Amino acid sequence: MRRPTSIAIAILMAAGAATLGLASLTHFGHRIPLGIVTLDDPFRGAALPEAIIGGVMVVGLLGWLSGRRWAWSAALGTTLLALAGVVLGLSIVLSSSAGRSGDIVYHVSLLVLLVLTLVLLLTPAARRTWG
Repeated sequence: MRRPTSIAIAILMAAGAATLGLASLTHFGHRIPLGIVTLDDPFRGAALPEAIIGGVMVVGLLGWLSGRRWAWSAALGTTLLALAGVVLGLSIVLSSSAGRSGDIVYHVSLLVLLVLTLVLLLTPAARRTWG
């Protein structure tokens, strides 16, 4: 049976990967309607890095769900890589002359999600889950 910490980590990793995928699609120029708002923010410079980081998060999530002995290391490594990418992305957005308040909110929100994932991964309960 999976522990609540393990389930929370999986949910957070899936959410991070999904948002990176949506951000990548949006930055590649796809318009994504979400009820009363539509995501429309073509910015090719961010599209590929977001796709790669999102893919890496999926690999980490699949590793985490696999239950293998290396699952914790895979989840930790991919979360750290995603954190580094988001910090870099946020620094680029903040240094940009264009007012991109939506990008700032997105990066900060994803940063919080990834830090929470990291904190949960570093708990003894998470380390015991597969080790």
